[in-house]
Amino acid sequence: MQTTATTTLHTRILNAIDRIADGSGYASLTRLRTELADLDRDTLDRALLDMDNAHVIQLDPNPNRPALTADDRAAAIWLGGEYMHLVSTW
Repeated sequence: MQTTATTTLHTRILNAIDRIADGSGYASLTRLRTELADLDRDTLDRALLDMDNAHVIQLDPNPNRPALTADDRAAAIWLGGEYMHLVSTW
């Protein structure tokens, strides 16, 4: 069961993804973390992983690994044996 705080957090994340997603529908976790800078990393990571598990969002690796910056690597989330750099909504 989700609490009101969790629902509000998930809504904030979805709204931020919608604002910063590029033409492909993906948002970088680097930009998402900047957009939601008031959230500590653990809180945001837990929410993103919960939302991915519930199929509300999808976390994906960036297929263009050579283009990743140090900030992109630092913003990544480890999931399923690899780093995820991008997020999209379903």
